[in-house]
Amino acid sequence: MKLIHPSLTFVLALSGCSQSSPEGSSTSLPASAPTSTSGAAAKPASTGAAASTATPATAKPEAPAAPVKIAAGAVRATRCNVANLGTKHRRSLHVDAQGTLYAFDDGNAIHKIAAGKGPCGLGDAVDIPEGEASYVFGPDGSVRTEKAPDERPDCRALSVSASGFKGAVSNGVAFVIDSREIQSEDLKAPKCSAKKFGEPAPTGNPISIAATDKHVFVLDFHGSGHDDNFVLRYDRAGKLVDKLNVGPDGKAIARWPDFLAPCGAGACLIEGEKSLVVFGGDGKLLRKAEIQGDDFSLGYSSIAGMVEVPGKGLFLYVGVPKEKGSSDKVADILRIENVTK
Repeated sequence: MKLIHPSLTFVLALSGCSQSSPEGSSTSLPASAPTSTSGAAAKPASTGAAASTATPATAKPEAPAAPVKIAAGAVRATRCNVANLGTKHRRSLHVDAQGTLYAFDDGNAIHKIAAGKGPCGLGDAVDIPEGEASYVFGPDGSVRTEKAPDERPDCRALSVSASGFKGAVSNGVAFVIDSREIQSEDLKAPKCSAKKFGEPAPTGNPISIAATDKHVFVLDFHGSGHDDNFVLRYDRAGKLVDKLNVGPDGKAIARWPDFLAPCGAGACLIEGEKSLVVFGGDGKLLRKAEIQGDDFSLGYSSIAGMVEVPGKGLFLYVGVPKEKGSSDKVADILRIENVTK
């Protein structure tokens, strides 16, 4: 069982300023201004002239709220405000070759999020209802529905439930976690067949997997806080290249890892539902930083998935408070840019 991590709290730092006239200065009335004595009302300057009327002061427009100041060394995430992501328990996030996102939850539809005019360049989610069909991954990683097969095929990417798919699709091949094993599935073949992937195989429980055109990354999880929670980097043929998340002492740097995604030539981990751990192409640690932002907070069970869209950054599938201080959560997408810089 994973350890519960406390949620983050963000403090809004507001700055204000005041103006005052120089000491000893005075402001004289205009020559045309009426004067009065003994509290009597001033008389008009000439008969028939209209009495002077005071002009109300014009209210200054309110200045926009300053953005939250994130802590030194933290990484800033932008909330994308994607509508129509539903209220069901969040499960996973996937991306196709065009950069379209697919959010999986416990509902009866997968939420497709294509490019749009939102804060992160995303539109609102559009549901792909399941109905009597079955979800299927295409060779480009896109998700569609087809008539449900009579028997579950060997290729898990061809019979997917919205609440139960752990895998990644890259360049026509699906790399799928099936129980404690990993299998590769050639989705370009006329008849898809699955084969065992990874030599040597993970020794723990593979809980997250990511793929690029060169490598497949597997989070080999041995338990919360365990020293052997490493990231295994394989080539696409399944041969182990090296391990990431290994410190100078041979122990895991991130000992409470949750999710995995490619980051440029390397890989990124989410640790403890609140921190981002970045490894370069050489496997060395680049940064370890808390995720902070303007109008959200992260905590236990907040993050359900993470993917990279090359050239646009990391996208996280999260649950954030519906209102400030509320325990009710609403699903949304966060975007983190310039991860490896």
